[in-house]
Amino acid sequence: MGYSGKFETIGLSPVPGSMKTTSAWDYIRMQAAININAGNMLLPALAVLEGGLTFYEAVLVTLAGAVPAYIFVSIMSLPGSRQGIPAQYAVRSLLGSSGSMLFSSPVRTMTSLYWFSVQAVGGAYLIHSLLHDAGVTVSFTALTVLLASIMVFTALIGFQAMKTFAAYFTPVLVLGAAAMIFTFSADGLPPVSSEGGGGGLNAMIFYGSLVFVQYVSGVSTSSDVTRYAKSSLHGAAGLFAGNTVGFIFTAVLGAWAASSGGEWNAFLSAADRTESQILLFIIIMAAVGSMLIINVNNAYTGGYSLLNSIPAAGRLRAALMFGGAAVLLSALPQVVDRAEEFISALGMFIIPLSAVISAEYIIVHKNKLNGIKERLNVRAGVITASGSIMYVLFPSSFFPGVTVFILIFTVYMFTALVHKNRKIN
Repeated sequence: MGYSGKFETIGLSPVPGSMKTTSAWDYIRMQAAININAGNMLLPALAVLEGGLTFYEAVLVTLAGAVPAYIFVSIMSLPGSRQGIPAQYAVRSLLGSSGSMLFSSPVRTMTSLYWFSVQAVGGAYLIHSLLHDAGVTVSFTALTVLLASIMVFTALIGFQAMKTFAAYFTPVLVLGAAAMIFTFSADGLPPVSSEGGGGGLNAMIFYGSLVFVQYVSGVSTSSDVTRYAKSSLHGAAGLFAGNTVGFIFTAVLGAWAASSGGEWNAFLSAADRTESQILLFIIIMAAVGSMLIINVNNAYTGGYSLLNSIPAAGRLRAALMFGGAAVLLSALPQVVDRAEEFISALGMFIIPLSAVISAEYIIVHKNKLNGIKERLNVRAGVITASGSIMYVLFPSSFFPGVTVFILIFTVYMFTALVHKNRKIN
């Protein structure tokens, strides 16, 4: 159990107490490093480029969407730190074994696959552009596949690889962020108002909602990393602080790059604009490192989601199966060009599912798992399906991401309380 040679082999079984040594500070470093990357800068940048928001508006509304999502993510990390089990295996106690294995895990696997490809394409785009500027010609697809393959291999090593990498990489990331801010500030602070007069309240809510959709899906994976936490407090507090700090840097850098240079990738924008070879080197190192750690995390959690659906595969084979699909998908740059469409489509499933999982754990289980009692939680299935239908039918003016989550969470809470009262009476 644990690690065999260099690779993590522990699967769905609880992590032994002797391996639960990760502190809140470890999680802060790891989650901050995971959050500050080119792919996560996309929505804050699009809020400026396509939403017409100012830099300040984009930062505030995207942060307003991210923080509530991180609260739910931190709460849903408790099964990992308490029971030492991965997220989707914990979901068996919430949705039933069949509900988790046949629906929740496939949805989570697809979500991880999508974000893996976004990060791989974004990182390859940066490296490809830098190589082109240096006069080196290389196939973009080949470069993307190579980088994705390296990330998948690193994910096979497991949690300790992410923890160790974050410890060494954090100083580089801090220097990289400082270098980018210094480069952007050479043109002065971002303007207070946009040329078009601002995107208005609807655009603010829309992009805040998209960010919420993007990050609340983490409720179905956060236990994967807190399995190794010293305590539930170390895991939940570390995740929340690290995610929030990381996103603040992400939103500032993405929105600033878009506002000052019309570019969604802050790493590439800063690299193009700096004349200092030292700053350029730091920015490149930060960009490559950030791309690596976020995708190692995506491949790591995605492999566990797949493992919950196919337990017989074992940890390593499930990770390899996920990795093969992730590498193939990374060869399609369209996943970045149509980001808003993909995020909205994934939200049709992940938003109601995340609301149901959160409500079942917080309201019904009172933040403590009560074991697997049924093959299928029928109430959870019906309400999740209803939420998916609502998500499709609601026009964008209804901001379906946040609206459906709140409605489904409230409906589930109400039905659970009614059911409890009937049992008492």
